[in-house]
Amino acid sequence: MPGLPAWDLAACARPGVDPAWFTDAEDAAEADTYIGLAKRVCRTCPIELDCRAWAVATSQPGIYGGRTESERLGRRRRRRRPSPSPSPSPDLQEAS
Repeated sequence: MPGLPAWDLAACARPGVDPAWFTDAEDAAEADTYIGLAKRVCRTCPIELDCRAWAVATSQPGIYGGRTESERLGRRRRRRRPSPSPSPSPDLQEAS
């Protein structure tokens, strides 16, 4: 598991950044606006990737590392999905 990011360097800790922007209520009325603001802050953050890795490893709700929880979960599921088995070549199928 990744260690805790250096939160004192986090862009979300800067003055004027509202913690409400990093909401875990992705279906709330203001969610699109807040999520957009949070992602804009995350793009300027020096610990964005560490933050995202920590959120994935610890199953955090809300926006971390520029991704919503559902975006992070979707990426994790895609990474875990096994690769499809290659189809046997037509030559091998005929030989059986």
